[in-house]
Amino acid sequence: MRQLSITLAIVVGTVAVARAAPPPPPAFPADSLWVPFHCGAGPMTDPQGDDAMFLGDLDVVGDAADPAGFHASDANYLYLRIRLDADPAPNGTLGSAAWGYEFDLDNNPATYELLLIVDGITPGGMVAMYANTTTTIADSSTDPANTPALATYPVATFARSIPAGGATFGGTPDFFLDFAVAWPDLIAHGVDRATSVRVWAGSSNAVIDLDGDLACHDDTMGAPTLDGTASAPDPADPGAGGPGSGGGGSGAELVGGERCQVGGGGGLVILAVFALMIGRRRRITPRARARSR
Repeated sequence: MRQLSITLAIVVGTVAVARAAPPPPPAFPADSLWVPFHCGAGPMTDPQGDDAMFLGDLDVVGDAADPAGFHASDANYLYLRIRLDADPAPNGTLGSAAWGYEFDLDNNPATYELLLIVDGITPGGMVAMYANTTTTIADSSTDPANTPALATYPVATFARSIPAGGATFGGTPDFFLDFAVAWPDLIAHGVDRATSVRVWAGSSNAVIDLDGDLACHDDTMGAPTLDGTASAPDPADPGAGGPGSGGGGSGAELVGGERCQVGGGGGLVILAVFALMIGRRRRITPRARARSR
């Protein structure tokens, strides 16, 4: 039993180390693996130049053929993408603005519960996740989220700006702003892979709300409301099935399954523990069992 106890202690320690290992840097997926969010039942869209106060890199753009917002996933990260009318990071440095998504988690499209944002306003920049538990501005994307942030990530590795393929809205090159948020942080705050979410995508002059151009809304028609611009519900991970995933998995989940462990190999180690225990029990004779009593 002493040998078995020592072996178990070593193996359990190995499992703990594997689970505690930080995930690798995000590996942003190929364009073919991004799945669009929705405005109602169709792909997420937004007119070019609809808000005169938010143009260029603050102008969210898209149509049915070249949508405005997307998501993708792998074993470690949820990836989010916004199509913008200009480069938000010319010369590799984010402009002094913010871009992100608000998530509805309680099936009330007049409120949002989570804000995932690329912050170019805070010195050095960051990708951040905020909760929103108290409504101070009703039915509005400008309702400020709680501070401090639930999680932050270095913008240099967790966000990128790249030229967008497809249409050139306004006759000038468009860009994708992509960013990543770790699944363990999302799961800790209510967003599992299969969690049904409505989303709002937009730009901002603030770091704790979206007060700029909002997708799924033509600002020439007046100010947007949350319940008037909410997307159709989709699983957070497009590979988990649902309206935006092709119903049961579109290939957008790059690697791993819904219950993958960061660091990998944990399941094989646990199986080895059980095999060791069973083998040890088979080697104990009735006499040895009697002595152990």
